[in-house]
Amino acid sequence: MINAHRPVGGLEFSPESNLIAVGTDSIRMWDIGSGSVACEISGGSSAAPDVALRSDGLLATAGGEDGTVRLWQSHTGEQIAVLPAHDGNILAIAFSPRGDVLATAGSGDKTVRLWAIPGQRLLTELPHHEPILDLAFSPDQSVLVTCGAEPTVRIWDLHEGKMRIPIAPHRRWVGAVAFSPDGRFLATGGDDGHVRVRDFPGLSICRELEAVPYGVRGIAYSPDGEFFVAVGPGVGPQVWTASGSGQSAGLPSRTGIVMAAAFSPDGKILATTDADSIVLWEAGTWAKMRTLSDHKGWAVRLSFSADGALLASGSNDGMIRLWRTATGALVATLIPLQHGGWATLLPDLSYKIAGDPKESFWWAAKLCRFNVGELDSYDSRVRRIPNSELL
Repeated sequence: MINAHRPVGGLEFSPESNLIAVGTDSIRMWDIGSGSVACEISGGSSAAPDVALRSDGLLATAGGEDGTVRLWQSHTGEQIAVLPAHDGNILAIAFSPRGDVLATAGSGDKTVRLWAIPGQRLLTELPHHEPILDLAFSPDQSVLVTCGAEPTVRIWDLHEGKMRIPIAPHRRWVGAVAFSPDGRFLATGGDDGHVRVRDFPGLSICRELEAVPYGVRGIAYSPDGEFFVAVGPGVGPQVWTASGSGQSAGLPSRTGIVMAAAFSPDGKILATTDADSIVLWEAGTWAKMRTLSDHKGWAVRLSFSADGALLASGSNDGMIRLWRTATGALVATLIPLQHGGWATLLPDLSYKIAGDPKESFWWAAKLCRFNVGELDSYDSRVRRIPNSELL
């Protein structure tokens, strides 16, 4: 049995290594080869921190009420800098495509701030009227698009540090923005359930799509830029051509609770959440490949490994599950322990652990509860294996 932990606030594979960053109460860098934690670092507050990873291993973390962003070397856990980024919670964080600018969005001061990396120097501050919920750099890094708890989407010129033009594409707040990989299209998704696609940089509306009844929670373009998917509660994933000129598929959902979507790096697989399950679809035909069912809470985060062989799913039950995309097999369940440390459970009931599980998890047999380690001598399947052993 596993006791509920803080929800997964951030989940991201490192682009050029076998590490995955997980934000719950702290940041844990899991080594996927062994299923062990390479290093554990403070998230800076009690809230589940968000994470952003740069290809060279630089890790940015943000979360909670202290308003700080911390920069780390992900392989060692060495802290490089603490940025006094904002007043209040930080709601969004992202590296630019070239990795030389970090964007952070604060709720209390209602600003986006851009930081030079390296150097950690504040470049500019972009004011807003309401908290910012999402942001996106254009692929050529010429502009930053921001949206939040208002109908307006703002387009910022990064060379001049000024707003080009505000656009008001939605009737209520706007929760998701995304550029197509070639930068030709900008899609925005709002609480009104609509997705609007504009050409870029002209910003004329190509299409207005009725996508998700109860508000768009995420938009993701395929790597080749041919399709994008919009997700949110009330309906299955909605897939459209890049310009929105035609709906490619309205995918079915068992529950209508679809909170996240991600394409594999080669664009051949679309992964979407469906309450406590994850569904894999064959991109292009949109045939269902398989359903991955093991979470106890809603799955809210998805991330593919750089080679696409693994999919990580994070849930509001605080756990992370690793799946093989080719077979759908569960590789391991990663458990951040509530009082520091970690545990990894394998499908054959063997496990790894570092730290005191306390009330985080235990074994249950009928009506009996056993602490970690108590069953090892009675059931050969329940055995502790070395933390260095490969999965």
